[in-house]
Amino acid sequence: MWTVCQARHMRQLRKAWMNLSRVGSCVAALAILYSEVLASMGNKHLLFGVSGDHEVTNAYKSVNMPSFLSAIEAAPDTSQTMFESLSSPFNNHTTLPPSVVVAYLDTSGVMTNTCLPPVLAADYLYDKEYIQLLLEYTLANLANASTTAPRMPDPTNVFVIVDCSFDGRVLGDTTVVKVYLFDKGLTTVSTLLVQTMSISRPSLHLLKTGGVAMISTTPLAALRVNPTTEAVTSAQDATYVMSVGFSFPYDWHYFEWITLDELIPATGQWQATVVSTGERFTFAGTTGTFRDSPFIQGNFDYYYWQLPPDPIAFLTSIQYYDVFVFKDQWGWFRCFLGLGIGFNIGINTVVALLVMVHRWHTKHKIWVPDLYPSIQQRAYVRAILLLVDCLINNWWYPYTFAMNQGSYRTNWGGTLDLEEIPRADGLMICLAITYGAARLVHVRVELFIVVAVYAACYYNRFTIINRYGVCVDRANAIIQDNYFGNILPGNGGMDLWAYREEVQVHLAVIANELTWLMVAVGFSLSYTIAVKCLSMRHEIASTMSWPWSSNSNSRASTFTKIKVTATGDSNPNPRACTSTKIKGATTGDSTPATSQETSKHWSRRSILYETLSLAETENTQVERSVGVIVSHMTGFVAATKDYVIHRTTTQPEFVSPSGVWLLGYVIVHDRLLVGINDFVFLLANIVCQRTLVRIYGFELQGDMVSTHKQQIYPHDISVLELSHVSLKKLR
Repeated sequence: MWTVCQARHMRQLRKAWMNLSRVGSCVAALAILYSEVLASMGNKHLLFGVSGDHEVTNAYKSVNMPSFLSAIEAAPDTSQTMFESLSSPFNNHTTLPPSVVVAYLDTSGVMTNTCLPPVLAADYLYDKEYIQLLLEYTLANLANASTTAPRMPDPTNVFVIVDCSFDGRVLGDTTVVKVYLFDKGLTTVSTLLVQTMSISRPSLHLLKTGGVAMISTTPLAALRVNPTTEAVTSAQDATYVMSVGFSFPYDWHYFEWITLDELIPATGQWQATVVSTGERFTFAGTTGTFRDSPFIQGNFDYYYWQLPPDPIAFLTSIQYYDVFVFKDQWGWFRCFLGLGIGFNIGINTVVALLVMVHRWHTKHKIWVPDLYPSIQQRAYVRAILLLVDCLINNWWYPYTFAMNQGSYRTNWGGTLDLEEIPRADGLMICLAITYGAARLVHVRVELFIVVAVYAACYYNRFTIINRYGVCVDRANAIIQDNYFGNILPGNGGMDLWAYREEVQVHLAVIANELTWLMVAVGFSLSYTIAVKCLSMRHEIASTMSWPWSSNSNSRASTFTKIKVTATGDSNPNPRACTSTKIKGATTGDSTPATSQETSKHWSRRSILYETLSLAETENTQVERSVGVIVSHMTGFVAATKDYVIHRTTTQPEFVSPSGVWLLGYVIVHDRLLVGINDFVFLLANIVCQRTLVRIYGFELQGDMVSTHKQQIYPHDISVLELSHVSLKKLR
C-alpha cells in the first residue's frame, strides 16, 4: 500500500514539475521577446542619435559667502571700513591699478594675498593678475550691455572677493572660475562665473572651444537676513547677462555680449545670439569621446548649469546638469539583430495561443506551450552577427558600454542609459553558449533557469565586478585616465574640458565590465554539466533495472532508455546510435532494405535522393516524415512527454501533442501538418490569394502523416480553416 501511494505521489510531483517547467520556460521566452524588442528600439534610436534625461550632477558650493553677506548686512559701516582698508597701499601688494582690489575669503577671515595653505592646483587662476585680465576682457562690453539689464559693475572700480571654499578651487577644476564683485559704494553684489565651453558656429561651419562669462547682479538693499538662522534671502529675482570669447583661453580678446533663447536648454546646449552681429550659435560643456565626428559615433554628454530665479542660490552654489548623448551611424547592422529571434518568438506565441484556445474549446484541457525550442538555434546566429558587428566597428559598441558602466560604477561620470541593448546582447551570448554546451553533451536544460541566473548576475553586476573583476584595478585606472583625458591644456590660464576623439580600445575595460556575463555563463555551464551527470546516473540505474520503464517518456529517459541499433557506420551519428527500433504506421509487410539503403540511418540520408523504403520502420512515422527524432531534441527544452507508449510492448507508438510541437509543427484544420514558423507566411498567402512565399506541409489522414511534403497553395485552405490550429498525438 505504501509503494502504491509513494508511486502516486511521485507521479503528482512529476506532473507538477512538468507544468512548472513549461510555464517557467514560457515566461522566460516572453521575457526574451520583451528584451529583444526593447533592444531593437534602442538600436534604432542610437542610429539617429538619442539624448538622455537631464540629470543632476555636481554642485560647486561656496560655503563662506552666505555668512559673509550676512555680516555685511548686519554691519554695513564696518564692512565699508574693512573694504577700504583692503584697498590701502599697505595691503595692496600688487602691480595692478590702485582701483582694483582682490581679497580672499577663508575660514579665518578675509586675506589680502592668497587663501590659507595648502596651495591647490587651481590657485593660479585666482591670482590677482589673472583675475584682473578676466575682469577686463569679460566685462568690458557688458558695462552698457542693455538698458533693461541691471547696470553692470565697472571692472576698474570693484572689490573682488574670492571664496576659498568654492568647490571648483578645492577640487582643482581649472576649467571654471567664480568670484564676487562688490562695487566701491557697497550697493551691489555680483556673481561672476567664467567657464570654458564647446561652441558650434553653424554659419562658419566651426566646431571649436571658447569661454563664456555669466554675471548676476543684485542690490544689497534687496537682501534680507533672518535674525534666527542668519540665512540670507533676496526680495528681487535674479537677472543674468552673458558674454562669449570665441578665442578664449588661447587668445585674449574682448568677450561679446550674447543673449540666450531659454535659460534651460532642452537639448543640453544653449542656443544663443551675438547681439552685435546677430550670429546664431550653440554652446555647452562637453565631456566624453567620439570617432570621426561627434555626429557619427559619439558617446559624450553636454553639461550646463542652473540659472535659478533666486540670486542667492546662484551665489552660493553652481548646480550642473548632464545630458548624455549617444549616436552611432554605423550601428544600422545591429538594428536587425533582434528582429529574427524576436519575430519568431512572436509567431510561436501567437500560434501557441491559437492552439491553447482550440484545445480548451474542443477538449476542455489546458495545454502549456514551450515557446523556445524551435527557434533556439537562432541564438547562435544572433551571437555570431553581434561578433561581426563588433569586428566591423572596431569594438565601438561594447567599449562604450563598458566605459559608461565603469565610469558610473567608479563615480567618474558615465551613465546607464540604453542599458536594454547590452542586456539583450548579453542574454543572447549566454543562451548561445549554454545551448551549444547542451547540444554537445546531449541534454535538455530549462530555459527559465538559465534566464533567471543571467538576470541575477546582470542586476547584481556591480557587486560581481567590484568583488571578482578579472582586472578591476587596471580597468579602474583606465577609466580614471579617460575622465581626466577630457581636460585639454589652455594657454597658461584656464584649461578646456571638452569631448575628444578616441580610437584606442582597452580590452581590459571590456573584460572587467563583462565579468558578470562570464559568471552567468559559468553558472549556466555548471548547470548543464550537472544535468548531464544526473542523466548519466539515471541511465546507469535504468540499464541495471529494466530497459523500458513506465516513465520512458520523461526527459531523462529520452536519451537513456532507447535501444541502440547498429547502422553499419564506423563513426555513427548520435541520432543513429540512439534510435528506437519500433514499428511505424505503415501497413503491409516490410521488405528488406538493400545494403545501399541501410548504409546510413534514415535521419542522416537525404530523402530527396535516398527515399525511405518499407524497411524503414525505426521511430514513428511523423519523425521519419519531418526528418527529426523527438528524443534527440536537445538544448532548451522544457519538461515534456515526448511519446505515448504502447501498453503491451512498452514502446513508443505515438508522438505526443507536445512532442509534435517540439518538432516545430502544428495541425491545421485536422488535415495539414505545417511548420510553426511557416504559419504567418501561409496566412499572408491566403489573405493575398497568391503565393508570396512557398509553404510546404504534410497531408494528414487521421493520425497518419504523409511521407513527403507537398506545397500548400492559397486556395487549399481558407482563413477560417487556418484558425483551427491544434495538436494531437501522431503515429
